[in-house]
Amino acid sequence: MAQALRKQRCIVWPKKYVKPWDFQISCKLKS
Repeated sequence: MAQALRKQRCIVWPKKYVKPWDFQISCKLKS
């Protein structure tokens, strides 16, 4: 799913990257 993140240009922080859906929520907020 790394390619999908690159297409959305999401910034994932190592501190917030605790759960698979945690970074997805931040990704939509940053979009």
